[in-house]
Amino acid sequence: MKLPDMLKILRTSNGLTQKQVANYLKINQYNLSDYETGRAKPDIDTLIKLADLYEVSLDDMLGHKVNQLKQTSSASTVDEYIKDLHTLKIIRRIQPLDATEKDQIYKIIDSTCTTIFKK
Repeated sequence: MKLPDMLKILRTSNGLTQKQVANYLKINQYNLSDYETGRAKPDIDTLIKLADLYEVSLDDMLGHKVNQLKQTSSASTVDEYIKDLHTLKIIRRIQPLDATEKDQIYKIIDSTCTTIFKK
């Protein structure tokens, strides 16, 4: 997957508008649009800020894993990986919590899964 496509997917999957991301980056919305369409390439500092905003690694954002999956897997596997980036973002938020806080989150997740799977 190419960077422009990944930038748009990450932005939309995080529920953000181009204007919101442009404001965060302190750039013009047209510049962000150019990044997402491939008319321009963001510099490394901008890439780092975007990775921080979307809470993904630079490898994930640059699509290295996606490109490897494309060589060995089906399109649905690649789509699932992209969806799983959101899960990774949540896991990264949980990791620094203390044991009590993690326990509370795990109980909520377990309860939610139990409710969902009973349907």
